[in-house]
Amino acid sequence: MTRLRLFLALVLTISLVTAPSFASVKAGAKCTKAGVTTTVAGKKFTCIKSGKRLVWNRGVAVKAAPKPNLNPVFKPAQPTQPATSNPVDNAACTKADEEVTTASGLFKCVLRSDGQLFWSKSN
Repeated sequence: MTRLRLFLALVLTISLVTAPSFASVKAGAKCTKAGVTTTVAGKKFTCIKSGKRLVWNRGVAVKAAPKPNLNPVFKPAQPTQPATSNPVDNAACTKADEEVTTASGLFKCVLRSDGQLFWSKSN
């Protein structure tokens, strides 16, 4: 039991003594390796050699990445093929539910699952 207490006390002491590495990142503070970069509070700092010392530079402002739109509005894709004046089965059309009767039968402009409008021959 005493060993467990001693171990826990040692772990607690070590964790309190060592400061997190990002806490000291500010312009002019010491750093450990040249070329290392870190971003803190919207600024990107780089470790540089100044004389004989390694220090963090002044930092460069970093733009925040745009947040993704989690609720996109569904917009059906526009037809990629030009509409035909004479409806043909599976040819592109421009107006949903439009019906045209030709010598070869009745065609209806339908919206498919991929968002494209196509002529479909009705029986």
